[in-house]
Parts: sequence; C-alpha cells; structure tokens
Amino acid sequence: MALYTRAGDGGQTDLPGGRRVSKTHPQVACCGAADELSCALGLARSLSPSEEVRQALRRVQETLISLSAELAGGSPARPVEAAETAWLEEIADRATDKTGPWAGFVLPGEDTPSAALHLARCAARRLEREMVAAGEAGFPCRPELLSYVNRLSDALFALARLG
Repeated sequence: MALYTRAGDGGQTDLPGGRRVSKTHPQVACCGAADELSCALGLARSLSPSEEVRQALRRVQETLISLSAELAGGSPARPVEAAETAWLEEIADRATDKTGPWAGFVLPGEDTPSAALHLARCAARRLEREMVAAGEAGFPCRPELLSYVNRLSDALFALARLG
C-alpha cells in the first residue's frame, strides 16, 4: 500500500466520521499543532540526559494522541482528565524546587536539551492558541484539554530550566 492517497491534493482532508473539511479548518489546525508539539517533544526526549524527563515526555506524547483524537472530533480510548493536568503541576513544582523560583527572562540555548524543551514549550503555546481560535470559530474543546495544554507549557518551561 502506498503512503500517499492523493485524496488531499485539493486542499481537503477527512475528520473522524468521514467529514471532509479544508486543511485550514480549525480542528485540522489544532491537530497539526498537536503533531508539531509531539515532534518537538520527541526531539527533546531524544536529547535529554535524564531518564525521568524522557519518561515524562513520552507520557505527554501518549496523552497528546488522545488529545488530538478528541480535537479532531473522535472519541479517544483514554480522554484527558484533570489528573493529567495535576501531574504536570507536580512536574513543574519538582523542577522548580531544584532550580529555585524564576526571576526573569530566560534565553533559550544554554544547552541542547534545554533549547529543545523551550522549542516544545513554544509549540505547546501554539497549540493552545489554535485551540482557543477553534473555540472562537465554533469548535470548542473541553476545558480540561485547554488546561492540560496550558499547564504543559509551564511544565516544559520548568524542565528547560533544569538544563
């Protein structure tokens, strides 16, 4: 079976349930931003010297699969719930306990793993903006999803400060 189908050559794609939409549709934009975030997380995971960080980033990537399915209008096997957001808060708190409170601007690029985490943080913020825009366009997501992505960017910032 070929990797390509040619079905999207006209600028449209399928959402769950077979609904055909433009590739600029808000739900497609959300899914694309989630995919970019997962790729950035994969890069950060591959570069991290910390097994604990690598495991946390993998868990986030797995959660993003469910989040993406829901954003596309499907029914994920394991919906994202408040417990996942609380876990991200724990990650951020543990990292901040090690680095101390944030006291100003951070210039990404002090080391490669940290720079990759900052890139993932920016991708999380883009996903958050796409989710808000989708809601404003009439395709709102559950509040738990938006909270999760918002907290994810905080956790990634805290992890990036670990170096």
